[in-house]
Amino acid sequence: CGIVEDLKITQDLTNSCDLESSDFYYPSYTTIPGWLEGFSILIAVLIVALVSAVNNWSKEKQFQSLNNVKNDRRVKVIRGGQKKIISIYQVQVGDVVSLDTGDQVPADGIFISGHNVEIDESAITGESEAVCKDISRPFLFSGCQVTCGVGSMLVTSVGEYSEWGLTLAKLAETETDETPLQKK
Repeated sequence: CGIVEDLKITQDLTNSCDLESSDFYYPSYTTIPGWLEGFSILIAVLIVALVSAVNNWSKEKQFQSLNNVKNDRRVKVIRGGQKKIISIYQVQVGDVVSLDTGDQVPADGIFISGHNVEIDESAITGESEAVCKDISRPFLFSGCQVTCGVGSMLVTSVGEYSEWGLTLAKLAETETDETPLQKK
């Protein structure tokens, strides 16, 4: 029958395809010296470390840029008799600053005028309750938040000379005393 003939053909093909391992060509590979593998790994590690360092530096630079933009608030001032909107970094002693609800006090100053002005001084004093500002309690401190009302203030000190700046300077200059373990 046809099946027997097919089996014979398959058997003949199988027998004719018996190959020995010597019939195959194996190219000869030279062995790579051990120092070359180690050197390659070292180069790969250095490349990865360099790329990571450059990426981290780039991200840190972008983060600093975003922080500078975030911290640069605009304030309304009267300087030389003219109303201006300027950066918080450009506020000078003698400027009259307009304060509204939600504003952060840009510098230390004295309350001039306003209506129902309440300030959250918790950043400076630690008190959780807002303090009402008027002629009897006129001092405003940098970094405090206006929680209620509108008013104006005369700037008396800015930057590192403000109460907030002096507090930050004291925190930065605190000496680190040696612990008993470090003394031993």
